[in-house]
Formats: sequence, structure tokens, C-alpha cells
Amino acid sequence: MNRMKSLLCVFAMACVCSLSLFAEDTAKPDATQEPSESQASQDQDTAEQAYRRFDWKQLKKEKGEINAKPVMLAVGLGSVTHEPFPLNDPQVTLDDYTAVEVRKPGKTKAKTKSHFNAYIRKDSKAMDVYKLYNRPKELERTWEHGINIWGTAYYLDSKGKYPYALIVDKIQPTKFMPKGNLRYSIMVRKFENKSNWKGQWALGDAFTEMMTDTLHECDWFIVLGDKVMRQEAIEEQDFAAGGRAAKGKKAPKIGRMTTAQLLVKGAITHVQQSTTGGKGGINIKGIRLGGKKDSAEVNITLYLVDSETGQVKASTRVVGQSDRKGGGLGYYGSRLGGLTGQLEGFKKDNVGKACQDAIGQAVTFLVEQLDDIAWEGTVMLAKPGKIIINRGSREGVTVGKQFLVVTMEELVDEDTGEVLDVDMEQVGLLEVTKVKEKVAHCKALEGAEQIKKSMTVVPKKKQ
Repeated sequence: MNRMKSLLCVFAMACVCSLSLFAEDTAKPDATQEPSESQASQDQDTAEQAYRRFDWKQLKKEKGEINAKPVMLAVGLGSVTHEPFPLNDPQVTLDDYTAVEVRKPGKTKAKTKSHFNAYIRKDSKAMDVYKLYNRPKELERTWEHGINIWGTAYYLDSKGKYPYALIVDKIQPTKFMPKGNLRYSIMVRKFENKSNWKGQWALGDAFTEMMTDTLHECDWFIVLGDKVMRQEAIEEQDFAAGGRAAKGKKAPKIGRMTTAQLLVKGAITHVQQSTTGGKGGINIKGIRLGGKKDSAEVNITLYLVDSETGQVKASTRVVGQSDRKGGGLGYYGSRLGGLTGQLEGFKKDNVGKACQDAIGQAVTFLVEQLDDIAWEGTVMLAKPGKIIINRGSREGVTVGKQFLVVTMEELVDEDTGEVLDVDMEQVGLLEVTKVKEKVAHCKALEGAEQIKKSMTVVPKKKQ
């Protein structure tokens, strides 16, 4: 009897192995099938325009296949290296480029063999971002989870785990806003769910709440409540002004709400809850053997809008993936781990994880646009020896910051009423001596007698 049971077990195992191999073979695409001409052309155009995402396992495996390819990679940033450049390129020299070590995320020790050199042009925006990280503690923060960098990878055909060099085009901005950078007020409008995806959570509401929370956490913006929150604040102000509430200093006053300089709006255009389709393996009594780990994908269209003109300042499309590792969120996702209530379950779901990844990329994009958006303030008080402007620590103003005082004349299109340009003339120069939350006290370095109340102030650009 026991012998019969043993034979039956062996037979059953053989059947399972045969079925698994059969499932694996049938899941493979037909290698002899030629792609259509239009599809091949479309794929080529996409490849030429986009960076291909790689992980460190692929780097180690593919090697020469990645040579001279645009890539996106999650890395830990190291310090500047002063060794000879192993990349033999006459256009990449010490005069124009700085060599920086990049390492495999998760390697938290000071020394690691899993690294190679990246080259950053000295006068580039990527170098400006690297300088924000270039302090021991900030660099070490990137080692565990990694941040995204974009560039062209070159295979060096030399010894080592990772015989590469990377010419860097872009580095994901740091969450930690550098001192002296000025903040903009921003509000997130509700994201519309155009994907027709229906699940346990209201996807548009969840995405909007997560985006608002992450923007607040990243510290580059003054984040205002969404439309619903602001409407509730207005109702509370109306209640206080209606004579039914107790009067006092704590009562909310009408006319004090902060306006948004920038609006973030967008739509969730596609949700794929399973990118594998559950294929590649067999299921025995609810247990799947073999096959790929399931993941989800979320496609987002994002717009940054100037609230004064209604014009779209920038837009992008983002693809969030639930299985993205090291850098999709970068530092912007740190707060998401603490979400509670309904979102506590949502962030553990594959679609929720894909939304987190999309939000991390979206916030990175928004921060990158700030250099092209005008920042202004106003002289509130101008007396001999005493000048106050209406921007303070909330907006990122610090002691020693300098501002130009200017007169501005808008050049308006008489046919459409659109502001086509602004003519700006400098009147004076201010330096901040004292900062409060919403105002800053300044001294005049130039043009003290010409500076008047209601004049505009703009940041002095670095020489």
C-alpha cells in the first residue's frame, strides 16, 4: 500500500513539472513572428525619444548591449572623485566635467564594489542639483533607496562588476529645499479618473489627497487646501460673520485667505491592475507555481497652471509602476508610509503603490519647473531706515537674501487683453535683515530715496 502511494506521488510530481514547462512554453511569444512595419517605426520613435529604465541587475547582465544608450537609473550618489577619467572621450574633460561616484542602492557602507563613475557638466542644471546633495549626510540618505538620474551610458570593456560610465543629463531634485530658495503657493485640483477603473477606493480622490500631502512634505511649496477644504473655510468665515458665533480674536476673519499662484490639475488616463495577466505558471489549490510577480501600472496626465492667466505653464505624462524600486518616489514618498484611514489600505494595494510612484515622478517634474516661473513680492512699508516686504519665512526668505526693487509696466494686447510681456526697471536693491513668518524687514543697499510703498520686489539673480 505504501509503495502504491509513493508511486502515485512520483507520478503527480511528474505531471506538475510537465504542466509547468508547458505553461512556460505557451506563454513565450513566437520569435519568428515579424512586427508590423508601422509598429516597428513607432517603437523606434519611442526608443529615440525616451530614456530606458534599467536596474543594476540588467547592467550587470547586459553590459555591452547598453553602450551609448539613454538610460534612467536609480542610484546612490557619492562624492566627487579625482581619479583619471576611464571614459576615453575627447569631449569629456576635467575642464568641463566633474566625475562623481554612483553606487547601487541598498549599499549603505562607505566603500562598495558596486559602483561606477558618472560625469556631470560643470555649468549644467544637473550639477546645480548635485550640489544640493553634496554634503555627507545628504549623500548617505540616497544610498539606501536611491534617486533617479538620466543620461547616456557607455560600456568601458574593463574589469569590475559594473564597467560603465554615465554622462548625466538630469538628476532628481532633492526633497530638502536649500536655504534661500523661495516657495510658491500651490493648490491641487481634484484629479479626474478617466480610466474607467473601479475598485475599493475612489481613485481620483485618493490620488488628489496623496498629491497634496506629498507636495506639503517636500517643502518646496506653500500648499493650500483643495477646493473642498477652502469652501469649508469660507462657510466657517460666513458663520462667524453672521452674528451667531462668539466674537473674539480666534474668530476667522473674511478676506484673509491665501491665494494660489499655481494650480496642479490632471487626469488618471489608464489603470492596468495586472501587467502580467496572471500568466506563466500553474495554479494548484489556489497556490501559483512559477510565473512573474504581479504588478500594476497607472498613467497620469499632469498640468501646471498659472492661476492669474489660466495658461498652462508645463505639462507631462507619467507612468507609475507598483514594482518600481529605488527612486520612483525618491525622497518625496517618505510621508506616504504614514498614511492612515482608507489610504492606509490603498497604499498597500498594487494600484495604490503605482499611484505613489506616479506622484513621486510628478512632484519631481513640478520642482524642476520653478526656475522658469516668476517670483514676486511687494513693498508694504517704506520709511527712512525701515522697509518691509510682504514675504517671509513661509515663502523661504532668509536673512541676507537680496531683492531688486522694480517698477513694472504690463504690455497688454489691446485686441485680446492678454499680457504679452512686462517692462521692468530697477529702482533699488534691498537686503533682508530680519524675517518673520509672512514679512521681512530690509535695509536699502541702493536707491533708498526712490523706493516707495507698493513697488514690486524680485529676487536678485546670482552672478
